[in-house]
Amino acid sequence: MRSTLQRFNILKEIIGCILWAWIIYILFGSDLGDRSENVINALKENSAGHEDRSPSSLPDR
Repeated sequence: MRSTLQRFNILKEIIGCILWAWIIYILFGSDLGDRSENVINALKENSAGHEDRSPSSLPDR
């Protein structure tokens, strides 16, 4: 079994990773969110201009 010190070190590593992820999210998260929203909107606008090309809309041969 693991000792208490090993468990404490594992817990410390996990908390450290969470804190780093939180700091990175605070610094870059809102910017990345805006970028992804712009990409999604651009894709929606691009696909809205195209006609439906599903097999059901194609003329029968």
